[in-house]
Amino acid sequence: MKNWSIRRKIDSKDDIVYKFPDNFVLQSRSCVRIFSQNGNIDLVNQKEALVADNIPTLGYGFSYGYTTS
Repeated sequence: MKNWSIRRKIDSKDDIVYKFPDNFVLQSRSCVRIFSQNGNIDLVNQKEALVADNIPTLGYGFSYGYTTS
């Protein structure tokens, strides 16, 4: 997923952008969860998890959306 990113928009706050590592490969019929640096990764299979070290929180709000590129 080289050069792929996910952008999360919450209310009128600044966008939160996570860029996938260049060497990350998402296998067919698999999933991945992205955690903020403060997220609790211990609750999931760590082979299916990525940590956004530069994002302290993925935020919260009433109006949100995701886009990929």
